[in-house]
Amino acid sequence: MALMKHLLMLSRLLVALCLPVLLLSSNIRWTAGSPALYRYGFERYGVAEASGIDAADLARVTEGLPEYFSSDEDYWRITVIRYGQQTQLLSDREAEHFRDVKALIRLDRWLQVATLAYVVAFVIGVLLWKRRDGWRQVAGALRWGSAVTLGLMALLGLAMLAGFERVFLGFHLAFFSNDLWLAQPGDIMTTLFPGGFFRDAAAFVAVATVLEALVLGGGSWLALRAMSRRWSS
Repeated sequence: MALMKHLLMLSRLLVALCLPVLLLSSNIRWTAGSPALYRYGFERYGVAEASGIDAADLARVTEGLPEYFSSDEDYWRITVIRYGQQTQLLSDREAEHFRDVKALIRLDRWLQVATLAYVVAFVIGVLLWKRRDGWRQVAGALRWGSAVTLGLMALLGLAMLAGFERVFLGFHLAFFSNDLWLAQPGDIMTTLFPGGFFRDAAAFVAVATVLEALVLGGGSWLALRAMSRRWSS
């Protein structure tokens, strides 16, 4: 009996740790695969004027990049009209970097699937095992997971407010094993995706994650209160 109690506590702790990963990975995946995000960034930061790329080709880029991230292609190759001349959008070096980015997005997808699978398995397992008390266990685990998520997002928010560029640099140093992400003369990457674009994308992911955690945490708290009142009456 004591062993089962400890297993339940451990499984609830894992849910609390999995939930922030699940929410973050889901929002990152949606953001990276959203043509609307790229259209927004190109319009806000005047990419058409800065890059000299034909507007119709920029529209192809907004659709083609998400398709590339979800495809089996190693390299993203797209020809555009730039300053009136037909040219490859990316240099070989940039294409290699985009392949590295795609590998990270694929890792993000696996994290999303793995954490979602565990949370769903926990919910089903606890409801089958605990029956009446199962919903209380599920709500409690989600409440703690929401709290962990909000705490983590608060720390990340403070770090980005203190210096987004340092956080951005640290991310690249931690997740890329080469220097292909460093801009070189003639590269188009930083013109298409200036620092402000990544700051906006990070802000969207953070806000979405916080709102989702608040909804889950608030819903769990209300559910626990309702169950407590019903069982005490």
